[in-house]
Amino acid sequence: MDEKNEKKKKIWKQILILIILLILLVLVIIISRKATIISSLESKLQEYQQQNNIYSKTTFDSQVDIDMSKVKNFEIYYKDGVEKDVITSADNNTKIIQYVYKDKVRIYSEKNGNIKFERESDGGWSNHLILSSATSSDNLFDLFYNSIVTSIKTENLDGTDCYVLTSKHNSSWLYDENCKEIQVYVDKETGLVKQVKNILEVDGQEQEDIRSSEYSFGKVTDADITEPEI
Repeated sequence: MDEKNEKKKKIWKQILILIILLILLVLVIIISRKATIISSLESKLQEYQQQNNIYSKTTFDSQVDIDMSKVKNFEIYYKDGVEKDVITSADNNTKIIQYVYKDKVRIYSEKNGNIKFERESDGGWSNHLILSSATSSDNLFDLFYNSIVTSIKTENLDGTDCYVLTSKHNSSWLYDENCKEIQVYVDKETGLVKQVKNILEVDGQEQEDIRSSEYSFGKVTDADITEPEI
């Protein structure tokens, strides 16, 4: 009788080990799939990141009273090593315009159509990237970690097939103090970030801070990045 019980215990132990191994195998497959998707999106984005003529526009739509809720959109014009950034206020009356060169930054303000030179500062380019990324990783450990803490699904956004990356703990993303999670819509074909949705909890209520982006390549002219004559 004892021998039969021992055999049963041994069989159940083997079954349990097999179940655990199968669960681990499934987890490895899922994590590997997500890591492959994230790496593939970043590789596609880098092809656009290397281009020498880029325009991007990010539009802000926030239910929350934060600094960026006072901004309507943020535009970047980049051509031949010169970058122009334009921040437009929510009321359309004010713009901050900065020209970023290799060794300096020159800043202008525009209010009700009147342009004023503000200041010049040293610095300029510091190897920052023109296009924002939601899929970058400093090393394999970061990639593995972010693949674990980030869920991925497919969704169509305004006619574009996207991967929706959702996480509370992605090491590549910046989180607001009240942020519950961030959802990032990334174009499957290009790796470009189409929309970032911050889900925040404010005074016990869930609110959204949405930033939608659009891009064009090869269309920025010299006139777009030339400083005004004032």
